[in-house]
Amino acid sequence: LRIRFTTSLQPHRSRTVSILRVIDPGLSTTVQDRGRNGHMTSGVPVGGAADALSLRIGNRLLAQADECAALEITLVGGFYETTQPTTICLAGATATDVTIEGTSTSRAVPVWTPTPFAPGERLGIGPLFDGARVYLCIAGGIATPLVLDSRSTHAGSQLGVPGRSLQAGDELALSTPATDAACHQLAPQTAAGIESHLARRTLRVLPLAHHEHFSAIADDQLFLRTFTISDLSDRTGTRLDGPKVPSPPKLEVS
Repeated sequence: LRIRFTTSLQPHRSRTVSILRVIDPGLSTTVQDRGRNGHMTSGVPVGGAADALSLRIGNRLLAQADECAALEITLVGGFYETTQPTTICLAGATATDVTIEGTSTSRAVPVWTPTPFAPGERLGIGPLFDGARVYLCIAGGIATPLVLDSRSTHAGSQLGVPGRSLQAGDELALSTPATDAACHQLAPQTAAGIESHLARRTLRVLPLAHHEHFSAIADDQLFLRTFTISDLSDRTGTRLDGPKVPSPPKLEVS
């Protein structure tokens, strides 16, 4: 999947000018960016957005850098307000009902579309129906403090600010965009291509560093049998349910 953007994106260097208020956080909503790269030797998982592609596209549609933090909304979205005029973009799964309610008006918010969002309005995001997560990207990005070079929340280790799923009454600092470039619009066929790509339900398996230590029998088990993703998977890694793959003798653990 190739998507070309012509805007020159600048690093996220901006000052805080606005607040995003959480009225209702939905089922599970966290602050996420591209994660904490470079700290795995200290036992810190990369984490970050579960759907990194959608986060990256949402940020680029707002003409901002890939590392800008957004809200990762899981299954049900909730309600949000802002204290200053801004622009938002939903990227990822589609919700059954996404609207911005004003004092006398209401308008729908389509996915993959930069949309103005003003004080006095309330953004409502209903249940998701074609995926598990959607990203609420905001012009300038969420400006919670950096922890180990990332704003991502890892609830298991309480990394990030606030280090947990959001709660009603939370207030998140926002930043002004670091560039005045105009937002992008996706052509319908491009949006359809992205959604088709995200709808895939098959994971690719690539042989990497330890592959040479496994036997031919292990290869057959891994590449010819069917595995499913376990509900025990998390941001640290993906656990698979399926037939046992024999460990290499030198790596056998009890």
